[in-house]
Amino acid sequence: MLKREFLGLAAMGATMMAAPAWAQKSQNMLRCASIQSITAVDPYYNAHREAIILNGQLVWDTLVYRDPESADYVPLLAKSWQWKDNVTIEFVLRDDVKFHDGIGLTADDAVYTFNYISNPDNKINVQSNVNWIKSAEKTGPYSFIVHLKAPFPPALEYFASLLAILPKDFYGAGGVAGGNGRLVGTGPYRLTAFAPGASIDVERFDGYFGGGPKGQPAIQKIRYRTIPDPSTQMAELLSGGLDWIWYVPPDQAVRLKALRRLTVRADETMRISFLSFNMRDMAGNNPVKDIRVRRAIAHAIDRETIVKHIIGEGSSLVKAPCFRTQFGCSQDVSQIAYDPAAAKRLLAEAGYAGGLTLDLVVSTAVGFQASVAEQNQASDGAGGR
Repeated sequence: MLKREFLGLAAMGATMMAAPAWAQKSQNMLRCASIQSITAVDPYYNAHREAIILNGQLVWDTLVYRDPESADYVPLLAKSWQWKDNVTIEFVLRDDVKFHDGIGLTADDAVYTFNYISNPDNKINVQSNVNWIKSAEKTGPYSFIVHLKAPFPPALEYFASLLAILPKDFYGAGGVAGGNGRLVGTGPYRLTAFAPGASIDVERFDGYFGGGPKGQPAIQKIRYRTIPDPSTQMAELLSGGLDWIWYVPPDQAVRLKALRRLTVRADETMRISFLSFNMRDMAGNNPVKDIRVRRAIAHAIDRETIVKHIIGEGSSLVKAPCFRTQFGCSQDVSQIAYDPAAAKRLLAEAGYAGGLTLDLVVSTAVGFQASVAEQNQASDGAGGR
């Protein structure tokens, strides 16, 4: 059995965003860019956050909405819901919602969506988002039940953030998005153009239902472009070709703040970074199976320096590998202080008075993680490598 132990040295990721004061008001268009490529038009065959935000939140709607200020779950497409038992939840839909082609939303659309995405044969990108769903069945024109395979505490969060409702038979016989001739959603924006891997254009849907938590869009059009090179993004932002970019490196954000025509914000996200120990049996000796070695590593890492000087503004320390608003997340857990002397003592007790060398594997998909790894190596050096 694979056993893992998580070291509570996580820091909440900060997203740096920059936007010029001259955003293209004359055309009522927001022009934005990121390094991530949107390769699929629907939210289930593209795992990038940009696709989930642009498509899953703008073009499509979910049943439930999580208020970003209060973190409360409020009705969106569903006007009510009720847990029948630990594995059965019934939703009642609004009866005034229309897809972008004018056809009304019914329970048939929701039942189709959940039965399609939960079928492993359909191989949606992120199976962990849906593999807790057993099936869905219609109970009335605007009501339906979702059956879970087992109790799943974060179900409402998934219904609110990840599970967009598609029109019935959306994928068609060939499994192609819009294969039924209806490449439409119910969201506040409708899709107007899509170039896979390059750009996506959406426009305000004037038929969007009123009284919902998303409100009515203030911006007429949004154009998202994939620009892999951050320097090119920066150049276009400064020349007026873009209105908004994100994932701005902290050092560049500092320089951009000096320009009055730009607004730079650092906002926290729910991304958590943490160190996970590989405690499997391996050929030869595995030092991290010794709790003294794991504690030594924890004592040797200066988390406050990482947050302040590497991840930067908008980030903060967390005491457990979860976000404070997530269901069941408790920050009331014991902590291990930064203490290089204690790290050296524990290593010596474990038989590594002269230090030891370990492999540290990081993801390059998140820019700051490589820098954090370098800082960890420097910190661990203080405790004996």
